[in-house]
Amino acid sequence: MKIFVMALILFLTFSFASAEITYGIFPSLIYLENGFFVGSQARISTVNSELDIFLGPRAAWIIDNNLMIGGSYNWNIDHPEIAKTAADSTFFSKSHYGGLEVEYNFLPFQPVHFSIYNLIGFGKLDLLLNDKKYHEEENYFIYEPGLFLKINLTDIFHIGTGITYRYISELKNDLISNTSLGGFTGSLVFKFGKF
Repeated sequence: MKIFVMALILFLTFSFASAEITYGIFPSLIYLENGFFVGSQARISTVNSELDIFLGPRAAWIIDNNLMIGGSYNWNIDHPEIAKTAADSTFFSKSHYGGLEVEYNFLPFQPVHFSIYNLIGFGKLDLLLNDKKYHEEENYFIYEPGLFLKINLTDIFHIGTGITYRYISELKNDLISNTSLGGFTGSLVFKFGKF
């Protein structure tokens, strides 16, 4: 949590420092160029070597063309197998998560540029037995940093692809570990808005 707060302070400081200062030491927010975006995303990862696909929406406020503060929500559309406890007892995972996103764009006016991405939030894991009957549910904490490559297709439509890593904690069941639910994730994002 301390690392996240420090990163947020550094991003805000860098953003304000690049703004037009008209009077005093710190610029007024009214002189910062503001924008926004709404969009959708797809995330692909693995759970116990099984494909796991997440879909969900994103939205953010864009401050001075560089700093984006917003949120997202992601739910998996398939249920990867996580354990087989007997010949007729197989468990599957169904999870969803969301939270606060902080992203910083480098060279945002270039047609192709990159950004540093962070998500911090919470999720819920449902353990499903056999034919998708509900068995158990559990909440977890997630921190997901990453890097994105962005392409400015038009002034209102951008796409991005990136690699993130999901750090999961607070799981206490015996069927799937924090490490198994977390891991590397590939993402594809579509953004519409005022950039």
